[in-house]
Amino acid sequence: MSGDWRTLVPEEAWAAHRAAGYGAPLRLGSRPALVVVDATLAFVGPEGATRAEAVARYAGACGPPAWEAVTRAASLLQRARELDLPVAYTIGPNPAWVAWAGRPKHASASPPPADARDIVAPLRPLDGELVLDKLRPSAFYATPLLPLLIARRVDTVILAGGTTSGCVRATALDAFSAGLACVVVEDAVFDRSAFSHAAALFELSQKYADVLPLERVLARLADLEPRTHRAAAGPVDDTPSSAADLAP
Repeated sequence: MSGDWRTLVPEEAWAAHRAAGYGAPLRLGSRPALVVVDATLAFVGPEGATRAEAVARYAGACGPPAWEAVTRAASLLQRARELDLPVAYTIGPNPAWVAWAGRPKHASASPPPADARDIVAPLRPLDGELVLDKLRPSAFYATPLLPLLIARRVDTVILAGGTTSGCVRATALDAFSAGLACVVVEDAVFDRSAFSHAAALFELSQKYADVLPLERVLARLADLEPRTHRAAAGPVDDTPSSAADLAP
């Protein structure tokens, strides 16, 4: 989302967390995976629409700030594919057969259009990339994501998509709980309000994840050798390494 989210966090909050020892950068691993969270029309809205126009069609759409994040997430996705990193996408539950977390939306919310669960075109999955239907905010809850990441020996999860305070935050907490390092790409995630976006990024940055801009993440990924090239060169030692450091 446009603007620096850090300026919305009161200095007293930064000071209190520094005094408690929070906010130290994580040591991240060398085998990352990208998870694109709920980058669907339901949460993003039509390209080029104003916020009001987006909400008129998809009640939960975030509008222009979401498309700013999608543009940056597309660059990240392209790089992940070039490096042959594992890529997974999530889409939320079909409201026709499940209520979100047992808590229905306000009665004024209209039923979503038939294409609401479609992932937006710039982030559309390729054949063979993993798309997960999820029942709750986290990409890990009641999905095969964690065992699949373990099978690929992934040690770091990079998150893009939305919403920052909802499904991205829940996924980051579950990654942390599973012992995975986590990077939230601050300008490739989005929310319905700058306040929610900032509050979520602040909490995540202090306790559960590294919150970094796309430019920094891409710079660190530049140090990774494409796995397809390594495979072509001969046998690979798949033992996970902690030598790579995506943090400052």
